Amino acid sequence: MEPKNNVFTNVEILYPSKFFGLEYNSTENVISSVNNVYLNGVRIAALNEVGALAYYLTDQVDSVSQVLDDKGNTLSKIQYQPYGETFVQRGDLNFSPKYNSQELDRESGFYFYNARYYDPGIARFTSADTIIDGEFDTQGWNRFSYVKGNPIGAKDPTGHTLVISGNDEYKKEVIKDLSDLSGSKVNIDKTGTVSIKSETTAKSQKIELPAKPFGNKLISGLVNSDKIITIKKTNRENGSDASDRKNAQNGKGSNAVIAYNPKYSPQIATSQKDGSIKFESRPKKIGLAHELIHGEHFIKGTVNMDLVEQKFSTSDKKKYRDLVTKEDMRTVGLGQGYTKKGDITENMIRKENGLKLRAAY
Repeated sequence: MEPKNNVFTNVEILYPSKFFGLEYNSTENVISSVNNVYLNGVRIAALNEVGALAYYLTDQVDSVSQVLDDKGNTLSKIQYQPYGETFVQRGDLNFSPKYNSQELDRESGFYFYNARYYDPGIARFTSADTIIDGEFDTQGWNRFSYVKGNPIGAKDPTGHTLVISGNDEYKKEVIKDLSDLSGSKVNIDKTGTVSIKSETTAKSQKIELPAKPFGNKLISGLVNSDKIITIKKTNRENGSDASDRKNAQNGKGSNAVIAYNPKYSPQIATSQKDGSIKFESRPKKIGLAHELIHGEHFIKGTVNMDLVEQKFSTSDKKKYRDLVTKEDMRTVGLGQGYTKKGDITENMIRKENGLKLRAAY
């Protein structure tokens, strides 16, 4: 983003990360940095290293419709056809975030959605979705389609995302549990895609910290991941699995599926105030959080399935001894040396919800 008379020159976008990036100006053979500012998951501004500032005004599907400088002058105006082709554009043509606030690849004319490229000319992704979004939804079987044919009211912010699969009643219940866990408003669109209200971090905005920071961080991380995490209904016990178990363990990361039964209520070894352990039922949202934490490990590729021995005794003097995976110990937050820096655990979620801690897996 190089300034020239308050207009940004043509550059190639090289983004190492979401919030900080690099741009290459081929004319001057110069690489410069750019900082992006996000609000509720949408990029609202960009600032480069020499102080040039651009504000992005967006429409109902987060497409950039107007670009302003720091004095409020209009740098660019854009109108789009429903599936993303540019209908009218006036002013500077060099701003990269456009349709859905995604980057336009100028060589191909495709939009980069982090996980896949999207061709607005044919209203299709250029590669298949890695999951079938809803087994009982005919549109879900079209793995190249864009937002199930509803570009006016829906968006696909990442190409991959957190998705709830099931009927409307199930989706509402899961959204309620996710909102409760995060302490923030969680929404779902017609495609089943989940979004979450994030705290504001721009200096010009009031900082609003989430009521439940660990739950908020967990769910926000899944929503903003470059992998697909699907929550689907099951009538059995809760569970989670990686689409590619090898990549879930080797650092590459994998898509994940969370099987969640809101009625499932197992007896869990729970710590008491006097230090004893009793088996007690758990709130359903904690069961969901437990599987979501597994999902976070899957998408990051940090799962360790090695076995370790676990021993504990309950208040009725019964003794228990079994083998559990390091992944399970890490997910709950038990023992020493199993968690990693920045981890969120089930017991962290329990504590911020005022619940007793889990004593064993």
